Amino acid sequence: MPPRQVGESDRISWTDPSTGDTFIIDSRTGNSLGQMSSTIGMEDTAPGGGLEDRRTLKLRGSASTTESSDVPTWLSRALDGNTAYAVVEQRLPSLTSATPDQRMCSQKGAGNSPFSVGNESIQSARHISRQQLRHARVIAQVDRKFVACLLTSERSSRSAHSKSVSSCQDTGTTLVLVDQHAADERVRVESFLKPLCLGFLYSRSGGMNPEEATPITRLIPPRRALLTRHEASLLKRNAGIRELFRCWGISFMEMPENDIGSSVDVGSSDDYVQILVTSLPEVLADKLRRDNELQAVLKSTLGEIEFGTLSADMTSLPSSQLGDTLHDWLPALRCCPQSLVELINSKACRGAVMFNDELTKEQCERLVSQLAQTTFPFQCAHGRFVSRCPF
Repeated sequence: MPPRQVGESDRISWTDPSTGDTFIIDSRTGNSLGQMSSTIGMEDTAPGGGLEDRRTLKLRGSASTTESSDVPTWLSRALDGNTAYAVVEQRLPSLTSATPDQRMCSQKGAGNSPFSVGNESIQSARHISRQQLRHARVIAQVDRKFVACLLTSERSSRSAHSKSVSSCQDTGTTLVLVDQHAADERVRVESFLKPLCLGFLYSRSGGMNPEEATPITRLIPPRRALLTRHEASLLKRNAGIRELFRCWGISFMEMPENDIGSSVDVGSSDDYVQILVTSLPEVLADKLRRDNELQAVLKSTLGEIEFGTLSADMTSLPSSQLGDTLHDWLPALRCCPQSLVELINSKACRGAVMFNDELTKEQCERLVSQLAQTTFPFQCAHGRFVSRCPF
């Protein structure tokens, strides 16, 4: 067999006489491929001669198949004549896949969603802002799971030399479903976190007013917690760690040095030390008094500090952030032990409105209004989306 010349084609086109389907056969390997799929897979060059991403070809191929019908004539006649396959309902409007040019997520206002529509009002409705949520018109509860709202899509242009909005015109309305459980959970978790974080920021800045500090619950008598000798030694000898706990509302009774001993004296019968806790943060006092929750939080926080995931040095938070904005409590989260955050998330979730809880229209309106005032209104504490796809 003579050697194949460079540029010589190895593909042979063959048509099946029984079905009329055309295949591309590789003369060297014998592999075959349908002509339509082979064309899509092999044409990887753009019209200008440059390379083009295969994902682009797939998107364009799928778009073209939806627009053009490749159903054989005999099958179309059979389906039209069979009443079992007749479509009696009106076709629902749907969103088509966006082209690659519409996926420019680096530009504000560009189509960064995998859907595109021709109607400009629907296109803009995909982006929901906090301002729209504040002016949402609640319709009713849906299936005892969602709150149906109408959002007004607005377009505003701002002058470069003026702080006021120069023009604002309505471009339509959008129907949005709000997850009632996720929405109420977000409202609750921020209502728990905000006073706790603000109290922490005030306490670590040296404030001594109990009204401004973290709301606490005094424990009389003190509550016992069991720590290892190493953990108790770390807590006893590091004033920064004790101060971190105090700013979050957890205070300890003074531990005698004789009770701590050596942190490296491991293996004896006295490897554990009992410490006494005199106060707890008010928002979590009920949870921390159950079972061994307090002990778990103390051990987890000390572990975070020891492994470097949580810093006991609170000088990294500038005091100038206090009172600057409506959401000035957020910087404190970087110093909050993860175990406390998880307990707050759990408390917010368990006490929130659940699916199948019936809400009146007034309750729905209050829920949406409270949601619009939160810092993160579009996601619950566990990562669930609050608002569903716009219709």
